[in-house]
Amino acid sequence: MPELFTTQEEADTRLLLHCSHAADYSRYIIIRSPDTDVFVLALAFYKDIGAHLYFQTGKGGNSHTVEVQKIHNQLGAIVCDALIGLHCFTGCDTVSSLYGIVKVKAMKALLSNQEHCNTFQRIGTTFTVTRDLYEAVEAFTCEIYDVKDAKVSTKQGGTFRSEKCLERSLPPNQDSLQQHIQRANYEAAINRRSLRKQPEIPPPVQHGWRMEGEHLVVHWMILPPAPQSVLELVHCQCKMCGRELHLQKA
Repeated sequence: MPELFTTQEEADTRLLLHCSHAADYSRYIIIRSPDTDVFVLALAFYKDIGAHLYFQTGKGGNSHTVEVQKIHNQLGAIVCDALIGLHCFTGCDTVSSLYGIVKVKAMKALLSNQEHCNTFQRIGTTFTVTRDLYEAVEAFTCEIYDVKDAKVSTKQGGTFRSEKCLERSLPPNQDSLQQHIQRANYEAAINRRSLRKQPEIPPPVQHGWRMEGEHLVVHWMILPPAPQSVLELVHCQCKMCGRELHLQKA
């Protein structure tokens, strides 16, 4: 069908494009998918599609159908729009999740502050992350990691010096967080263009990914994870490693 020809590469976004086309012929549309990404997009584009959307997921006795309109009305259009950015930032099909942070906690933080909603509405509007947007997402990251300071690197240094080095309590440093935001913004930008038949999508390189030979790989960070002096002092506390460290000192 010529009217459905699209350059979109992802099935998730194509589903919404097909829903928009189907809305010209039917008032009721059922989306069948096991994917949270598709459900988030259905919430975000419900008003634009202009039909009664239902989301069906699960198999057999675990199958259930959700009326998208009810959830959209309960959360509100602003929150549903912000969910695109939040879902990508907290982990989706192509972006890793934040270690130790579940989506429920991030969602509660989003709902508690209108500024956070505004921040995640901005993620993906363009393929470029501005400095003020980065700082706003960094402040949100500090909040969900229970950091009083608005800078993530400050928390890491203090936690390390206090010997509270549990990984789940450490937020990402500024370097890795910046790369993570780039990836989340890139994926959110693709999702926000779900209803476009031929969206202009730049290559993912320089957006949190890099080429390694012929392969596209995640660009986790630019700087070392810690100063070299710190890396030399860090060691495992098991008895075997402790013996090796003692022998080295001797």
